[in-house]
Amino acid sequence: MAGQVPRTINPRQLARARELRTNGTRHEATLWSRLRGSACGHKFSRQISIGPWIADFVCRRHRLIVELDGGWHDVARDARRDADLLARGYRVLRIPNWALDEDVDGVVRQIVAAIEG
Repeated sequence: MAGQVPRTINPRQLARARELRTNGTRHEATLWSRLRGSACGHKFSRQISIGPWIADFVCRRHRLIVELDGGWHDVARDARRDADLLARGYRVLRIPNWALDEDVDGVVRQIVAAIEG
């Protein structure tokens, strides 16, 4: 495509992103059903490589990353990751898995508000 710099992605990281798309969690599937195909009014992609990281959901146009957090997340590592993604020009919105169980529509409204607000 004219005007775009080709991206080079580590083949192992690309394979891992594909594996994550194929074998996503129940919570990822639930949220993806609400985000895919611009269902929320904004285009999202899932399991996208950004630098050394693989982001759960990305709205590239608005530079927003949505991360679903289960009970296994390392808070210190997440803070380093978020700082690196911020330095790359992305905002990170972290959503705990339990929030999807309680109110999927509320989570989608929160995501849309982060983009539009």
